[in-house]
Amino acid sequence: MPKTLQAYGGYSASDIKTRADIPSQTDMTVSGSNVDCVNIKVSDVKNILGESVTGVGALCVSSLVNIWSGFSPVEWYVDATIFKNRVKTPYTLGCWAGYNHGAIAAGYMGSTHMTTFKYISNDTNPYTISVGLQVGEINFPVMVSSTHVKMVVKISGTVVGSQLISIGTSYNLTTPINPYCYVYVGSRTGNINFETAVYLSNANGDELTLFPNVPIWTIVGVQRMPPAAAVHSDPADTTVIKIVGGSATLDLAGNYTISISNVTKWDMTPYTGNITVIANLHDDTGALIYTETVVTNSSLRSFTGYISHTADYDYVCEFVVKVP
Repeated sequence: MPKTLQAYGGYSASDIKTRADIPSQTDMTVSGSNVDCVNIKVSDVKNILGESVTGVGALCVSSLVNIWSGFSPVEWYVDATIFKNRVKTPYTLGCWAGYNHGAIAAGYMGSTHMTTFKYISNDTNPYTISVGLQVGEINFPVMVSSTHVKMVVKISGTVVGSQLISIGTSYNLTTPINPYCYVYVGSRTGNINFETAVYLSNANGDELTLFPNVPIWTIVGVQRMPPAAAVHSDPADTTVIKIVGGSATLDLAGNYTISISNVTKWDMTPYTGNITVIANLHDDTGALIYTETVVTNSSLRSFTGYISHTADYDYVCEFVVKVP
């Protein structure tokens, strides 16, 4: 039974021929944007599936069929916003023309997707929420009248961002489709849950069904905090002095204040001698990125100044007090 397949999306006729397991490569001919297929055999279908049955109908309903192949006995449809599939009837050998048993399912491009980001409260700039999607081989415009993908982001049920983009030619294994939304956090603080959904859509933005294998998920916005600072005695030397009370501050420009209210020897007797203070700046991962001696041999207990390194949100500066 001869069958002609037409190129679609980002797949050329040559792409469709090369990826196909049925019929054999010698039984497919590329002619412009078409692939002419002949000699489609039951034995080929049976062998590709690894099935024991031989009837055309039994092969069409086999659980071993890769439902994500662009050409197969399976067709996709939307039922009350649910993406479903069924076997086409009547059962024919022609529906196997172009079948790719190794077709990759539609869904996320790669093994990870965005689940968190950091934000600054009252930031007037938007933050980008995005995802990379693998369209796969299913011809969505033909199957479910979906020519677009729509991303919607909500906070507590209220839409705070959306984007509608064309699927276009994003039908291959290497080019993802990348919907994204710009969101503003305003004066919010703490963790923010962004409920994120991606839909198969049309040019009007109708949300036909969720994108296959991409359920609604939560992206957590984590508030970035101004630099923190603390003052303590040298952890490497527990025999000389001990900071019983003290505080420190640090701003984004590196300006600091240090107030040490009580320095004692480790036997708890007062210590009034000179001290040296070293600033150890840690980034938001906890890594030590900068060290500087900010106080040298001073008998004072309160200091202001700046470290010669710009701080950033979520940085921490330890002011280590030592005996000269």
